[in-house]
Amino acid sequence: SNRRAVVEAQMSDLSRGDLISGVVLALKPYGAFVQVGGMSGLLHISQISYDRIDDLEKVLAPGDQVKCMIIDHDKVNGRIALSTKTLEPEPGDMLKDPKKVFEMAEQTAANYHERMEA
Repeated sequence: SNRRAVVEAQMSDLSRGDLISGVVLALKPYGAFVQVGGMSGLLHISQISYDRIDDLEKVLAPGDQVKCMIIDHDKVNGRIALSTKTLEPEPGDMLKDPKKVFEMAEQTAANYHERMEA
């Protein structure tokens, strides 16, 4: 199908560690689904912040613009796993000041990659 071809093309452009922008589609008890291009990725509740989240609705809402890091992707099924906690300048920033996390996302992601390569 055409949609499948589009998703496959997008999947091949993405790799683990990439910073992507998306829109929160829906909240579930276990996390948020984020629309990334023609795909949706799962931002699992354990990947949103290093701090524990008791109420996801206080952190994210459908329609929110978010920046996430791709932490895993399953090319076969067209699924991507996302993280915002890797983008927190300080643990817990996603709960305190998500706007700051997204504004600093590129810099934090670059720092994260440097640490991973060290």
